Amino acid sequence: MRIHLFTIALAVLSLCAYGKKVQGVIVVNGKSQDVTFEIKVPLLGNEPNFERIQYKVRYYDENGKKKKEDSSSNRC
Repeated sequence: MRIHLFTIALAVLSLCAYGKKVQGVIVVNGKSQDVTFEIKVPLLGNEPNFERIQYKVRYYDENGKKKKEDSSSNRC
């Protein structure tokens, strides 16, 4: 029974994602800002989901405040 619980716990943890913090610049409404992006990467992989990043990104501004930018609010 313990082996089954351990296997299930390991499977759940392997599907979870962790965040990498990357320095960058974001442009919102024509203004650029230095930020730290929080990019989620699968625990067992090295590549983030680039399609997801195109539609929603989380970042920290220069004051360390966490923000979220959704592309649906910035469409032409």
